[in-house]
Amino acid sequence: MGGLSGLEQWAWYTGIALCLAVIVRLQWLGIAGRYSAVMCFLIVSSARSILLALLPFGSNRYAEAYLYTAPILYLSYIWLVLHIYGHAFEDYRGIAALGKLTIFVALLAGGALASVTTLLDHNPAREPFPILGLVFRLEAIVTKTLATFLLMISAVLAWFPIPQRRNVVLIGFGVTAFFVALTAFHVVRGLNPTAWTRLGSTSSLYVFAGCMAMWLFALKSKSKDVAATTALPATGEREAALAGQLRTMNQALESLRKLG
Repeated sequence: MGGLSGLEQWAWYTGIALCLAVIVRLQWLGIAGRYSAVMCFLIVSSARSILLALLPFGSNRYAEAYLYTAPILYLSYIWLVLHIYGHAFEDYRGIAALGKLTIFVALLAGGALASVTTLLDHNPAREPFPILGLVFRLEAIVTKTLATFLLMISAVLAWFPIPQRRNVVLIGFGVTAFFVALTAFHVVRGLNPTAWTRLGSTSSLYVFAGCMAMWLFALKSKSKDVAATTALPATGEREAALAGQLRTMNQALESLRKLG
């Protein structure tokens, strides 16, 4: 891929290689079916990266491939987060349903806002390509929404004694780090797209590669994917009270869902 620096190319190709290795690893461990959305995310990410790597950087074909494959990547992002969230709250369907509804509403509102602001606030000197600007704004909405949601869920899991499988924790940690990095990239890029786009993109690629490396070496087979409480230490009485609050909240949400 011409037009990229050595650091950019190293991050790009390392991420691709590690992503493909994780796909093989999940199959070998026998957990690809359990974490199907993770597999989808890995396949979409690696296939898109390979496609873009085969095209001249900065060419029209590169831009077209980037734009046309972006919606598929964003959908894989959303499914990935919903999938991990579903595993984290698999015994609390009421809470899980509320979280999924929250994500969909936030994404729809954010997408509409991104479209309107791109049309009303287009500055050719700052963002010369309006379609590309819209894609970046949509990506920013998706990543910011998902990153915020993941951080909120992490706080809930740190507070309430909900047993989590080891692999769910590792995957959730990697996904959260990746989306926080993407969010930081879009925040910095918003200050000056021309100056910060490539540096921010390269930084997020390194975070992605780091997450892939962690998954490659830390994920365990189905027999070793045991559940354990990830909440902060608490007394037995306090833990029982928190568990009771969680069950009450879940039952109330389940009742509302059935009425709806």
